[in-house]
Amino acid sequence: MRLVTTAVAVLALAASTTVPSATAANVVSFTAENVKAMVTEAGGSNVTAQTAQGITFVNFELNGVPFTYSLQLCDPKGKAGCAGVLMAIGVALDQAYSLETLNSFNRDIPLVTVVQLDAKTVAFGRFAVSLGGMSSENFKANMQMVAVGPELFVRHLKGQVVAGAGTAGQAVPVSVAADSAPKPIRLSPQAMSQLVDEDLLNKLNVK
Repeated sequence: MRLVTTAVAVLALAASTTVPSATAANVVSFTAENVKAMVTEAGGSNVTAQTAQGITFVNFELNGVPFTYSLQLCDPKGKAGCAGVLMAIGVALDQAYSLETLNSFNRDIPLVTVVQLDAKTVAFGRFAVSLGGMSSENFKANMQMVAVGPELFVRHLKGQVVAGAGTAGQAVPVSVAADSAPKPIRLSPQAMSQLVDEDLLNKLNVK
């Protein structure tokens, strides 16, 4: 499951009916500068920006945890900024979990989406859009939803049961070792690209 697929479908509809207003909120489009400013205001440290494969990324740490954001749905002329920002954190797991387990998290926890990058690496993310305007407080709220993703995942695992896995068909809880908490890792531009449906993004005409 890719993070941007559903968000972009909603954005495409909104773009046809919404005209951003400078008075609607603090931010009407995302740029490296205003994203860095809002991240810093929210307590982020070591905030840097980089460009890779034509995409702008903002890297920072929050409470010692590394995050990576990417600017999406950008004005091809480079003047109007970007309409979307993909907020993400990567984590390494001590054991692999099935896609059904990951999908059940996505069904039960609407605040943040988990995406499998490889057998023992996942990313938690959220796609925010600026159409209609976004306040810095709203931006910070989105940041926090992503930040609590790993903790929510552990809670979800502890509460999940797998039917038929025990003796005589008994349901047993998913095993979560005491030391198996997700370990935050920095997401590379290549890893971030796994969260995005590039074909769908390319079909949008963002002006």
